[in-house]
Amino acid sequence: MNKKLLLLPISMLFVFMMAGMASAAVTCTFDQTATTAGTSSSYLRSLTADLTNLSATCTGQTGGQNVTDGVLSNDITSTLYYFNSTSNVNVSQLSNKSVDLGEFLDTQVVTFTWTASNVSGDTVATAARSYIVDNTVPGCSFASALVSSDEYAPNQKWTVDCANASSADLQFGVNNPLAMAESGDSCTFTGDKSKVPEGSYQTLTATPSDGLNSTSCSLTSIRIDIGIPLKQVAAVLASTGGGKTTSGSSGNNNNMVWIVIIGLAAYWYVKKKK
Repeated sequence: MNKKLLLLPISMLFVFMMAGMASAAVTCTFDQTATTAGTSSSYLRSLTADLTNLSATCTGQTGGQNVTDGVLSNDITSTLYYFNSTSNVNVSQLSNKSVDLGEFLDTQVVTFTWTASNVSGDTVATAARSYIVDNTVPGCSFASALVSSDEYAPNQKWTVDCANASSADLQFGVNNPLAMAESGDSCTFTGDKSKVPEGSYQTLTATPSDGLNSTSCSLTSIRIDIGIPLKQVAAVLASTGGGKTTSGSSGNNNNMVWIVIIGLAAYWYVKKKK
């Protein structure tokens, strides 16, 4: 057999081996878990003073091009973070970089990119990963006039301080949550008989959300009831001497009391029918 023909397969094998060695480039991956909406534990959150750390690990072939330095950038701002790495032959741990999340909006999706270089300054690898920035947690507190262990009408306007929230729900006991209107740092809901049935509720819970986190606050032992405004009746009775008749003029006052009571009762009846 021709020796040249024997050498051809060996030569091709050598070429493939060299190509494989050349393709064994450095690869980099972020150490921080990629974020997915709804997976709260993996959001990019501030550690202290809006700062969080990012790092990456680059791997290459033994004796190959190790990473010595590079740049961390993002697709939102022009900020560049320079770094150095520590190498052990074929694995390089890119230094943690303190990233100021205050540069980004809450719930904003930001793509960070490592550009890794060797000692000669040549780019040997890049890595990109998107994160959901989580800078805030919504607040939750009922307006001071809304307190536990009290009675309210079905058409009560409920107001909750919901700073940093983009939406909120209001839930009476175990009934279905009702959507509140969000404006600025205030969330409101005005009820009616069809949405807020009369009755006693062990809890009234508001839950504001910023899209990533939610916070709840509650009132306890409240009652929803139109009722006759007894406080108004008591005030009228007190102003007329409690309805006691001591003279002709007092009798007229007593008649006025009953007229007021009948009027209030009629008002209550009409409201109950709505």
